[in-house]
Amino acid sequence: VFVILILGLLTPRLSGRLGIPVENLAKYVFYGAIILIFGIQAYWSWQQYSLWKYAGPPASYLLPPHQPISYFYLYAYMQFFNKFVISCFASFIFLLAANILNHRFHRRFFEKEEPYFGALSIFMLGQPLWLFYLPVVLAGGLVVSAYKSYLTHKTYRFSLYYLWMGSAIVLFLALQLSVFLGFNFY
Repeated sequence: VFVILILGLLTPRLSGRLGIPVENLAKYVFYGAIILIFGIQAYWSWQQYSLWKYAGPPASYLLPPHQPISYFYLYAYMQFFNKFVISCFASFIFLLAANILNHRFHRRFFEKEEPYFGALSIFMLGQPLWLFYLPVVLAGGLVVSAYKSYLTHKTYRFSLYYLWMGSAIVLFLALQLSVFLGFNFY
């Protein structure tokens, strides 16, 4: 997750070096992350099934013919997929809403690639961390805009372009630090 977030942060620089427009590279990183994460989750589910199947009793009693296969599917969903299915759904809602707002107001809110940065961050942070992410980004933009407006005595609109990925990395590292220190919030 951290490596993909760093890749998202470096996307504007990498696009110049690779000769790919930033918007296209942001799309590739976003959709590639979805495929990669769900592929890893599917692999872990298959490993769990194999472990239960070949471990012998009592683990083999958790699979058919002793239990319906729906038991394993529910277990795999709750154990591996749940966190990212919810955040994937939220990221697509964010992407759709941001693109509609951007189109309606003639790109006043976002650059073309910005919605993909926000959607990538929402997806990679997972459930429930993405719920804290959006208020952190919006509060950061509000604080910087208010500070700049106060200093210059003019209305100042701060672009969230670099806050999308940076805030996600900070929140992810804060979560990892809290888990390391023994505070598990979910």
